[in-house]
Amino acid sequence: MSKPNFIITTRTIVDVDYEAFKEDFLNPYLKVDYLKEKYGMSNSDWRYYRNMVLEDTGLSRKPSYNRMDCVSVVNDKCVHKPDKKPDLHIRKVDDNNYIIVKSYGHGSNRDTKYHGRYPDIETARMVRDKLIECDWDYNVSAYLKNKYGVDRKKPAYLKALDIYPVFEDYYFHSKLKITEICDKLNITLRMYEYLIQMIRENHDVQRRNIL
Repeated sequence: MSKPNFIITTRTIVDVDYEAFKEDFLNPYLKVDYLKEKYGMSNSDWRYYRNMVLEDTGLSRKPSYNRMDCVSVVNDKCVHKPDKKPDLHIRKVDDNNYIIVKSYGHGSNRDTKYHGRYPDIETARMVRDKLIECDWDYNVSAYLKNKYGVDRKKPAYLKALDIYPVFEDYYFHSKLKITEICDKLNITLRMYEYLIQMIRENHDVQRRNIL
């Protein structure tokens, strides 16, 4: 009588940028199938990383905009609020104005684009939705900024306020030299002085640590 042959195989979990995956996982608008395709995950890969995020955050399931009864809090921030659509890509910069920014890539390859300053949240949402529809086309962005944006002829301080979120992202999350950041964002010397002052006030740092 022949003995059965058992072949034991082990499967390596796909290697992904965990922090990037975690950020996407917590986005209630990104669906499971999309994330699996984006990160090249099998079902077992998905379960592995899903369980890691759930354990890190204390959540019981992935946030989803369709689950209106689900409220999830991560690091004291609500990542999903009932009856309130998150304002993705929109940041409030003062009492009345909002800017639209879009980040591409991750880590040292991360690139953030500025898409204008708008007088109220309704206008910002409308422009954001149009940009999503056109896949963030540069020419459309320029047209929308010109048509709906707040007047760009303003003092250096207000311009610095506009560009600060993008400057802050490059300052802490890129290896670009300060001169390269200024050239990339068309920052004047006066704007740079304001931006560095904002960095120091918001983060209590005196010098930049390159990654």
